[in-house]
Amino acid sequence: MAFSGENGGIAPAGEQAGCSRMAGTAIPWNHATLRHIEDLSDAVRGAGFQVVQLTRQTVTGSLVHRDMDGILLSSGRIGGRVTIGGALSEDKISIAVGLRIAPGSQLWHQDIRTGVVGVFRPGDVHEAQYLPGSLYVTATLTMDRLEEEAAKIGLVLDDRQLGETGFKLPETGLRNTDTLYRKMARVHAGGPSNMGIDGALLDHLILQLAREPHAVRGPAHERGYARIVSMAREFIDANLHSALSVDDVAGGALTSRRTLYRAFQKILGQTPHDYLRTLRLHRMRQTLLEHSRSGISVTWAANTWGLDQLGRTSRWYRDQFGELPSQTLTHTSRATASQPVRRSI
Repeated sequence: MAFSGENGGIAPAGEQAGCSRMAGTAIPWNHATLRHIEDLSDAVRGAGFQVVQLTRQTVTGSLVHRDMDGILLSSGRIGGRVTIGGALSEDKISIAVGLRIAPGSQLWHQDIRTGVVGVFRPGDVHEAQYLPGSLYVTATLTMDRLEEEAAKIGLVLDDRQLGETGFKLPETGLRNTDTLYRKMARVHAGGPSNMGIDGALLDHLILQLAREPHAVRGPAHERGYARIVSMAREFIDANLHSALSVDDVAGGALTSRRTLYRAFQKILGQTPHDYLRTLRLHRMRQTLLEHSRSGISVTWAANTWGLDQLGRTSRWYRDQFGELPSQTLTHTSRATASQPVRRSI
């Protein structure tokens, strides 16, 4: 089964990546029509599920997916009665929502309904039975990234809060679920992608699982946040040439990862991950400006500062500075070449 948008489809490689919460334009989803029951083995991109068709009717529907800046979003619209089993990912967390669940569908042989949210730990087996008319969306990402995305909307979703593999049924109204369903149904129908739909889906999933941070107020606490951010920035500046994780930075600031997130959001309005990337982009730009005459390449400058995904780096750079890194290099080289050579007499 070939997805449109891959290998000469909707958009070139490197342009697919990107978070619509940051980008200003809608990015297409890769789309595939279900033609055989085996196509559902890719119901979550790359999972390799075992699938069984329970009726003689041909399974219909579609699968769509896209990479949202390192978060893999997968969605399926299923027009048949099928069972799907297997691990969603061997090394990442997956969270899913049933935007439309046909009556009689099940997870682990328990009835589910529209709005159900599932949590799937790395390597844990997913066992589901879907009836015709079901539509789901899954986000697969690292635990660090999930915690970071929750912090962006002021919530806490750490390993403890997430809990074990399982599902929860909706407790409140389904208005937001219905809205997301209509938008994703248009995506599956091949219509234009709704700008921001991917970010809205991720926020919806997080809101079902996360909690509000414990209230901590007062100038003394704000001074504590300022001290943490100051220590973290000093640690980052001294180690930016190295691969740094959020845990590394938290250790350098003598604090917990959760408190580090809160401090950065309060003081800088960014997560630690976003700040690290922003700083690496600035150092990359400085390198391009200072060494344009030495024949360096954009790839070399990016790799020097730990930005090893060139397609995404170019997009981040353009969003940050309003031009591609290659343009910075070209402009600087021309400006330098046009300067008169001073000769001593």
